[in-house]
Amino acid sequence: MNAALFVGIETFADPEIHSIEFAVNDANAVAEAFDKLGFPKDKHGQVSLTNEKATKNRIEYEISRLLKEAREEDSVLIYFSSHGANVNGVSSLVCHDTILRGMPDTGFPIKNFFEMVKDTRSKKVILLLDCCHAGLQFPKGEKSLMGSMTDNEIKSFCENSNYCVAFASCASNERSRWSNKNKLGIWTSVLLEALGGKAKHILKNNRFLLAMNLQNYLFDQVPRKRWEEYQDKGPQTPQLYGSLTNDFIVADLEPVLAKEVEGIGDLSAYLKGTSFRSYRTDRIRNLPGFGKKHTVPETKNAATEKFVEDIAEDRVQDHARGLHDAILKEFGYTREEIKLEAYKSSASITTKDFEVELYINQSDDDPKMYEEVLTVSKFKTGEVIMSAPFNKVFFTEVSTLRVEFSAARKVSDIIDQIQKATDTKIEISKYEPDGSVCTIKVGSIEGHFVLSANRTAINLGTKRPKEMIEILTEARKQALLDSASLQLLPMIPVPAAG
Repeated sequence: MNAALFVGIETFADPEIHSIEFAVNDANAVAEAFDKLGFPKDKHGQVSLTNEKATKNRIEYEISRLLKEAREEDSVLIYFSSHGANVNGVSSLVCHDTILRGMPDTGFPIKNFFEMVKDTRSKKVILLLDCCHAGLQFPKGEKSLMGSMTDNEIKSFCENSNYCVAFASCASNERSRWSNKNKLGIWTSVLLEALGGKAKHILKNNRFLLAMNLQNYLFDQVPRKRWEEYQDKGPQTPQLYGSLTNDFIVADLEPVLAKEVEGIGDLSAYLKGTSFRSYRTDRIRNLPGFGKKHTVPETKNAATEKFVEDIAEDRVQDHARGLHDAILKEFGYTREEIKLEAYKSSASITTKDFEVELYINQSDDDPKMYEEVLTVSKFKTGEVIMSAPFNKVFFTEVSTLRVEFSAARKVSDIIDQIQKATDTKIEISKYEPDGSVCTIKVGSIEGHFVLSANRTAINLGTKRPKEMIEILTEARKQALLDSASLQLLPMIPVPAAG
């Protein structure tokens, strides 16, 4: 059984020790993350100590107990977010009941932790410290830890053990800052990104988070996020101590990744941006209403647009009436549950479950051509998309599935992400020079995905709507598990077919 201790201390009994921002949030969030990674929230898997519960005796007892009870195959994790100090050459964690003037005797010396590790049977011990050292005069609200147990002391211990790694949020002479935006320590917030599978490109075999890969990610992202929030020159350099010759695995993210691709969630959140569409273009002279006396337009203006509307009216309205009758037959709607409205070369069908719009107009790109568009959208439930009546009516009517993003994506960043990724099955087929649109192929998934700032679209020809949803969902799963880590294919949970 894996076991962990999470400590977060914001307030201290000694008024001379300043409080800390968001240390409890840090401990709770990291505990939540590791709960999903094999450190369950039960009396055997996790112990959390915050504020007044995090006394010196209790911290020392819990660390000792976890290490003594651990078996060889167990992992032991210690996370600590608080102050620290170095007094008389002894670096100590500052506990809730630590007395500043009584240091180091009233703190928990880091050396004690490492001495305990020597006697454990566990072959994997991980220490995570979101703290920094700033002497005894702690700046208000800031974390101060790791004084001068010195980096060399920690390094020396860890290098003598193949089974222990220690991560620290900054070097011994730096400050560990917090994020007012995330209400977390900056280092901890980046750690949580990695533990939550938000950095797939750093995973080995698309699932294993190795110590060195995690450190490289922290080293890259923490200074960047610190600068975004504070715009100051103060450094924050994440540290890693330990022997990494054995590819030390911090966590296996398979449980998190599997959960991520299950499609858990309310389908209605995605329905607002989901639509099925068909688009075709042809010469205006091929419209049924084009007569021998008519002339093909050479330009586009109000008069030519009206001309196209007039000669396309019968085609659109006949199509709309045919769809209306097919929907009425297959769904068995009452008169009040379906409504057809048509005007010249446009028409709409409104049902209690979805809406259909269709129109023909003169092309903007070539005035000699017309565009014919049919869109099915505004779904009330996901079940209707998967139902037999819907798929029978629209089997040959639609060819493209489009999903709008709730927030715009920067496609150029997506292109860069794919190109930089290693061991990826995602291929870029083509993209616009300005990076505004990109077409990609995801593994063996059928079809190519066209990505723009606001939507994903896939053209699948003569596929049923249900099949289009399933193909997009499978592509999303593969993309999430790929080293390119694309978060850009909206996940559509697939409900049972009706």
